[in-house]
Amino acid sequence: MEAADQAGSGSRPMRAAVKIRIVGDKPFYGPGAHQLLVLTSETGSLREACRRMGMSYSKGRGIIHLMEQQLGCPVILSRQGGKGGGYSTVTEEGADIGRRYVAYCAEAKQALDELFAKHFR
Repeated sequence: MEAADQAGSGSRPMRAAVKIRIVGDKPFYGPGAHQLLVLTSETGSLREACRRMGMSYSKGRGIIHLMEQQLGCPVILSRQGGKGGGYSTVTEEGADIGRRYVAYCAEAKQALDELFAKHFR
């Protein structure tokens, strides 16, 4: 009881923090995977998205591979470089899971904020 009292009496307001992940056979979609798709869409390059996130290209490819394996469809289409240069585009299925993830997280945050207020304020 004392710890709860002390936690609520600090100068900073308390809040709940939750990271939402989608799990199939394994966890495959969460904040990092979402950011990877968003940056790939923005930059037109999986390699550049990985660079901006501070991860290796092989790790990024692994995240995409797991996502595609769990969803059963491609989430990005890539063309190797060459004379015209390479590119990566997010497929409609990739964009769709991104949209649904954002909507789900927004609704979950609202519900969790209400529960938090009920139990901790």
